[in-house]
Amino acid sequence: PHSVVEALAPLLRDEPQDPDLHNLLAQANLQLGDSAGAIERLRSAAELAPGDMEAKLNLAAAYLGSGDASQALQVLGNVPEGEGSGFRRERLVLTALDVAGRRDEADQFAAGFLGGRENDPTAVVLVADYFGRTERLDDAQRTLRRHLEEHGGDVEVMNGLARIELLKNNYDLAEQLFVDVRSIEPDNLIALLGLAYTAELVGDVDRKITFLEAAVAAHAEATAPRAWLAAAYLATSRREEAESLADELVSIGFQVAQTASIVGSVLMEVGRSDDALHHFETAVRLSPTSAQSQLDLARAYLTQGRSVDAREALQSALENSPNWLPALAVLVLVEMRQGRADDALQLVTQLRAAQPESVAAMILEGEVLSYRQEYEDAVVAFQRAVDGGAGRNAVLKVYQMKVNGKFREPESTLVSWLGENPDDTVTRRFLAQHFQLRSDHSRAASEYNRILQIEPDNAAVLNNLAWLHQQGGNLGLARDLAERAYSIDSQSGSIVDTL
Repeated sequence: PHSVVEALAPLLRDEPQDPDLHNLLAQANLQLGDSAGAIERLRSAAELAPGDMEAKLNLAAAYLGSGDASQALQVLGNVPEGEGSGFRRERLVLTALDVAGRRDEADQFAAGFLGGRENDPTAVVLVADYFGRTERLDDAQRTLRRHLEEHGGDVEVMNGLARIELLKNNYDLAEQLFVDVRSIEPDNLIALLGLAYTAELVGDVDRKITFLEAAVAAHAEATAPRAWLAAAYLATSRREEAESLADELVSIGFQVAQTASIVGSVLMEVGRSDDALHHFETAVRLSPTSAQSQLDLARAYLTQGRSVDAREALQSALENSPNWLPALAVLVLVEMRQGRADDALQLVTQLRAAQPESVAAMILEGEVLSYRQEYEDAVVAFQRAVDGGAGRNAVLKVYQMKVNGKFREPESTLVSWLGENPDDTVTRRFLAQHFQLRSDHSRAASEYNRILQIEPDNAAVLNNLAWLHQQGGNLGLARDLAERAYSIDSQSGSIVDTL
C-alpha cells in the first residue's frame, strides 16, 4: 500500500477529477490504517461521480468503520434500495442504526425489508444476522428455521442457522447443519470452518485440525483457514508446518490484523524475529486501537533488546485498554529490567486499586516486592494470592520469600499446604529439599519416601534418597536406590555421579 500511495500521488495531482484514482488511494489508505485519509478520498470519489452508488456505499462503510454512524446514515440516505451485492445497502443501514442506538428504527427497517422477501435466502440471513448481533437469538433461530421449513435446504440459510445454534450452545445441532451443508457442497468454506470451530468448542483439537486442513486444501487463496491452522499447528508444536503456512499467507497477501499477529507469532517461534517484528508492526498499523496487537509488538521488541520501543508500545496498549493485566505485567517487567523499581511498584499499586480481587494482580505485586527485596510485604502479597485460590506456585513463592527474608520455620507454609493437598509431589519435593539443605536427613528421607509411594519411578527422588542414605552410611540401600534411578535415567550426570 505504501507503493500505491507513492505511485498515485503524482497521478492525482495531474488528474484531480478522476474518481477511480481517489477510490484506489482510499483502498491504500485503509490498508495503511489511515481511516481519515480513506474517508477524505472516498468523499471526493463520491462527489466526482454522484451516480456511482458503490462509491457511496464504500464511503458509508468507512464512516461506520470509524464509528461515525450518523454520517454513514446520511450517505446511505442518498443510495437507492437494493444497491450493492447481497443487499449491501440494507446491511449497512441496519448496522448503522444499531451502532447509533436507534434499535426501534432498526427493528422497523428489518421488518419492512424482510416483508415480501421471505423467499430470498440472502434477505433472510441478513435479518437473522441482525437479530443475532443484537442478542435476540430466538428471533434469529425462528426466522431461519421458518425459511428452511417452507422453502427447503439452502446452504446460506443452513450455515446461518448453524451459527445461531453455536451461539445458543447447541453444538450437536450446529454440527449436523454444517454436515448437511457439506452433503450439498463438500468444499463449502463456511461449513468447514464451522465444523472446525465446533470441534474446538468441545476440545477436539485433532478434529479441528482435520477440518482446517480440508479447508486449506479446497481453497487455494483463502487466508482465514490458513491463519487458524497455522495457530493450531503452533499450539501443537508442529513448527515446520506452521512456518510453511505463514509463508503461504505472506505470498497470498492479507490485510487483517489478527492474521498478521498469527504470522508474527509463528515466525517469532521459529527464530525469524526480524520478519516477525515486521508483521507485528503491520498488525498495529491495521488495528491501531488493538491492545493485543500493541502487546505482541512490545514482546517482539523485547526479544531484540529494544526496551524503549517496547515500553512505548505497552503504554499505547494501556491507553486503549487501561489496567489491562497482560500489558501491565510486561510493562512492570520492562520497568524492573531498566531499574525503575519505583515505577513498577506504582503500576502495580494502580492495578491493585482497579482490580482488588484479581489474583494475578496480587502475584504481580508480590513479584515487584520481591524484586525490591521487601520480603515481608512480598509474603503478604503472595499469601493473599494463595487465599484467593492461586494454587501451588503462589505457595512456593510464599515459601521462597520466607527463606529470602530469613523467616523462622519457612517450611510451615509447605507443611500447611500439604496438609490439604497430600498428593502434591512437587511441593513435597520442595519440603524434602528444605530439610536436606538443613541436614535434617531423617525428615528429608521421610518426605522423599512419601513421594515414591505416589511416583515410584521418579528418578530424581530416588537419586536424592540414595545420596541421603550414602551420607548416613547405609551404602547397600543407597546403591540399590542409585541403581534404580540409573535404570530409569542413565543420561543424568547427577545420577551417574551418585552411583
